[in-house]
Amino acid sequence: MTRYDIPERKSCDNRYDAIYFMHSLHHFDDFNTIFAHCKQLLNPNGVLIAVEPARDWHTVTDMTFVALIRLLLADYGGWYETLSMPQTLQDLEHIVSEMLNEYREARDKGEPQQSPHDNSSHASDMLVALRAHFEEIAFAKKFAFLPRIIGGIRGTDEEQIMRIVALLTLFDEFAVNSGVLQPGVYEFAGRLRKT
Repeated sequence: MTRYDIPERKSCDNRYDAIYFMHSLHHFDDFNTIFAHCKQLLNPNGVLIAVEPARDWHTVTDMTFVALIRLLLADYGGWYETLSMPQTLQDLEHIVSEMLNEYREARDKGEPQQSPHDNSSHASDMLVALRAHFEEIAFAKKFAFLPRIIGGIRGTDEEQIMRIVALLTLFDEFAVNSGVLQPGVYEFAGRLRKT
């Protein structure tokens, strides 16, 4: 197994106004080391920004909506793969279960893991650590399903595809904002905590 370590630095010659983690923090499990290093690199009013997956927040309810969307798209030929229509509740339960696993792992069935440390940390754990080390100045929940749906839409009528994408984008935002579906991504911004 490959191990990735953050290089130790006894002192920092440069200071930064911001440090930005984009879908990378969840590959680590030792936040104290990471955030101690970030604190050394940040200016006194520096900001840490993290945009990270919240894969562990996905639920069966979320994936029931995803299954409906994909099955409807596939039935009219608007999905990248052919999907068998469920005939029984057990069939649908199996499809939803497979989609839940796909979304939690962020990979298609049979696709290899992204990295040896992918999903080393869950969203809830990351947020507890972020909030312990940084004073939260902004937080947002995003995307219940959209990123894994958009790339699979197919068709020959570009205007129709754009209408479908616009509707799904609107639906995703509404569903997350109203609490109907759980977010699959969070955005956090925080300042150094005063000690």
